[in-house]
Amino acid sequence: MQKIFPLWKMFVSLLSVVLLFHFIKDITQDVLGITTPLDTIGNIVEDTLTLPEWLIYIYHWGWINAIFFQLLIPYIHIRNWKRKTFIKQDKYILLMLVWILSMIAWALLLTP
Repeated sequence: MQKIFPLWKMFVSLLSVVLLFHFIKDITQDVLGITTPLDTIGNIVEDTLTLPEWLIYIYHWGWINAIFFQLLIPYIHIRNWKRKTFIKQDKYILLMLVWILSMIAWALLLTP
């Protein structure tokens, strides 16, 4: 496992940068309504009208969690930057990444 740790560390570093840029895009586009060049990064336009009302709430709750994870993954990674082995936080990063990817897959299934 320790042989793949440098690759994992590099992957999470790149992922952290992408997630931070995507978070900035979400804030500028969705919250502030500002058009920026970042708007092309991961903009999925889904149609939730086909879902039952209770499932729409779960869907939005899942995305709220994914948005928090976009900030939490870089924070955990930077906080533990000097370590040389896998720790429990790496499992949390992996679980958060799986959550984000599953929400992206769900959003892609809802595209018209």
